Amino acid sequence: MSEHKILWEKWQDPVATLNGGQIVRSYEPGEDEDEPEYLTARQTWHEDDEGEGPGPTHLGGEAGYKGPCFFSPFGIIPLHESNYPSKLFNFWMGHTNFDLTTKVVSTIEKVEGVETLDVFTRYRFRLGIGRLHSQAEVKKAVEACVQPKAKQVTPTADPMHERLNRTFKFWAIISLPNGKRQPIGGQTPEEVESKLRPNEANEVSFSWK
Repeated sequence: MSEHKILWEKWQDPVATLNGGQIVRSYEPGEDEDEPEYLTARQTWHEDDEGEGPGPTHLGGEAGYKGPCFFSPFGIIPLHESNYPSKLFNFWMGHTNFDLTTKVVSTIEKVEGVETLDVFTRYRFRLGIGRLHSQAEVKKAVEACVQPKAKQVTPTADPMHERLNRTFKFWAIISLPNGKRQPIGGQTPEEVESKLRPNEANEVSFSWK
């Protein structure tokens, strides 16, 4: 059974270069919520909460925003350094050598620390890791959870064991030097052991041991 592998690649933000052609630095995993840029991003979510809404200069005019925007179900939203996807999420691309089936995707989503999961193709997905989780540990856990399970092999029942179980309460089987097996049965372990001849046996197996 071949090993399932995942090749991790840091997700590149396609809108990060829209800020005057400059690539905006994304957050490193070790930074916390005391980061000024992170706080700026949080604060933009609450601007104008107590006002009357955006004025005419928010998206136009001499004093208005003239940068890139995108259309969303919530209206036109300006893109700036504090709300780029690479600033708000720790995204990683995962390339696999196995199919991303519904069962596999469901298993990955249950891993602690997985914040978002987007499947692009049968072998490619994008994973978002929570800010308070170790990206190394989360990726390691994802790799572990997708490994194929080893099939459980049920041992074949020994016909002699089944026959002895039906006949005796306790039994033993002697393996003789000539390769044959000799069964001995009784109502108690002591009765069975009294019938044994250890010097004639290569090996003895007991039903109660």
